[in-house]
Amino acid sequence: SRFKCSDSGSKFGEGAMAPTTAIAKMSQCTMYDDSKLAIVEIDGQQIEVEIDPDEGPKLLKNDGTPGGPNDVQRLPFCPPGDRPRSNNGNWKPWKYFTATEREVAVHIAAKRNKAAMEMKVAGVKLLGSSTAFG
Repeated sequence: SRFKCSDSGSKFGEGAMAPTTAIAKMSQCTMYDDSKLAIVEIDGQQIEVEIDPDEGPKLLKNDGTPGGPNDVQRLPFCPPGDRPRSNNGNWKPWKYFTATEREVAVHIAAKRNKAAMEMKVAGVKLLGSSTAFG
């Protein structure tokens, strides 16, 4: 077994086995650190995703125009605990994403950007946008 357990800890209940060794910290992921662009195949089409080195995959706005500084693909909230958090709420900062999280975030961004580009080509105008009634 990877963990040594002890039944002396009352914190886990009477007679419960509690881990007595700490889990080693994972090394920080460097996937996409040297890239400003990722190319993902979605439905047979090559989609480019811009990668911000600090924030992660950039998203297009829903009308297909380039996004602003806060338009990045994020993952769900960090659970409570000692994990690092971003300055913008409880989103996990890009530099702490695991390789799997980075791969998923880039893939989701590619799908969302593809949909935004398709809406732009189709001439779809969204309610609430400055060009919706113009």
